[in-house]
Amino acid sequence: MNLETVSKVEKLIRNLIDKMGFGDSDIEIKADRFPKIYVNINAFEDNALLVGHKGDTIKALQFIVNIMIKKTINKECGIMLNIGDYRERHQKQIKQMAIDAANDVKAKGQGVKLPPLNSYERRIVHKVIDSSFNTLTSRSMGEGRSRSIIIEPKSDNEE
Repeated sequence: MNLETVSKVEKLIRNLIDKMGFGDSDIEIKADRFPKIYVNINAFEDNALLVGHKGDTIKALQFIVNIMIKKTINKECGIMLNIGDYRERHQKQIKQMAIDAANDVKAKGQGVKLPPLNSYERRIVHKVIDSSFNTLTSRSMGEGRSRSIIIEPKSDNEE
């Protein structure tokens, strides 16, 4: 791990957060998987503002921070930004949605189409189905932002 790079990353994020008006925020950095650096910002009662609707603000902020870091500090660095443990809570929600849908498929014997999901969310659903529901299968369908998943019973030749 490069301590100088981590220190520069922390300073850059602190300056950005201060300029955004969230100067009282706590910033925790984990660089145990360098060059991937995990940054958790806790803006306390303002966490929802930094996360945004459906995580739009946190995604945009992560994109901007990654560009700034790659241009000014280290081209190999990658930042995974988290606001008040939003990513963990969101991952739990996606897993629960997959489990609920899978149980619905098992009960009714018919496939279920999930709402559009991004690639990260679809990966979570596929992993849940593959690891916990051996009589079901999941497949992605659609394109772009409307790409979703269908969970359905395995056909006889898949089992």
